[in-house]
Amino acid sequence: MSKTWLSLLLALCMLLPSMNVKASDSSDEYFYDIYGELSDTDDTEHNNLFTIYYDPDSSEDEYVDITVGFEVYDGDTGEWLGYAENSHTIINGDEEYFDMPYEADYNGHFDFYISLYDGDDLEDEHWFQDILLEVDFICDNGETIPLGWYDDGYDDCGDG
Repeated sequence: MSKTWLSLLLALCMLLPSMNVKASDSSDEYFYDIYGELSDTDDTEHNNLFTIYYDPDSSEDEYVDITVGFEVYDGDTGEWLGYAENSHTIINGDEEYFDMPYEADYNGHFDFYISLYDGDDLEDEHWFQDILLEVDFICDNGETIPLGWYDDGYDDCGDG
């Protein structure tokens, strides 16, 4: 799905009714802090996991129910790969970090779109683009082997 279609889909979603906001319609929710971190979880010296850490906040001094959505795209083709969401109840000034990890199942560049909604209102959004994640090693001869096999003393690639 292209980013243009994504924008149209998000605009359509904003028209849908909502029941989960406790604060006034004029509330303002946002990402107080948001960042991403690459990790090598399989000790191969290649990053296979991207975790987004975020701290949602509100200008309201009453509790607000929010939803944070995570969309993943293939950064090379633009293909939509999936969606996940987390729901939180926040209040002004709370300092609480949440995270959303994504572990790739193939080598590639990935784009992540993160959105924060209070009910049906898009309050904040953020893109992480061109994130390289690797789960396989590509040999000089084009063969692909699991990263854990790379440089383990065996000729797994068959090309020396």
